Amino acid sequence: ALTTNGSTLALHARALADAGLGRINISLDSLRRDRFLELTRRDEIDRVLAGIDAALDAGLAPVKLNVVLMRGVNDD
Repeated sequence: ALTTNGSTLALHARALADAGLGRINISLDSLRRDRFLELTRRDEIDRVLAGIDAALDAGLAPVKLNVVLMRGVNDD
């Protein structure tokens, strides 16, 4: 298993699957662009979402999303 923030996963998902990786955990702080930027200080939500799609397309399974809910921050 591998845990990642997913920001470069689209570039590496196929190679990871070819190397025998099965399960992958992706940390996702928010689906809202503004909140994602606020929490991570990186405007990379599109890259993370593309990484999730690439992991699924590469056959990595299961793909698990790790989300930590913070009251008043990303609980909407």
